[in-house]
Amino acid sequence: MAFFTKAEARSAAKRAMKNRSLGEMITESMEYNKRATRFDIFLSHSIIDAELVLGVKVLLEGMGKKVYVDWVDDPELDRRQVTQHTAERLRGRMKQSDSLLYIAA
Repeated sequence: MAFFTKAEARSAAKRAMKNRSLGEMITESMEYNKRATRFDIFLSHSIIDAELVLGVKVLLEGMGKKVYVDWVDDPELDRRQVTQHTAERLRGRMKQSDSLLYIAA
């Protein structure tokens, strides 16, 4: 697995968003992963690193990986208030993933 620099991730995010809004990108990703029962990678991160997360997601998907990001694939989850339902959903998504990648910026 390759490692990505912050500059590479930001550049990938900017390229991906060139003619699309973040909302459009999220909608496309949700449609792509809507029926997913397996993910190659569960991408763990802090929401304050959203641009880096988006860039890493784009880079990994460019390598043919199916990547789970909670605010993209399960936008109905409330990140400000983690409930038992939220925790169960995230644990389930982790079990559906072959690996976990953590972004530490």
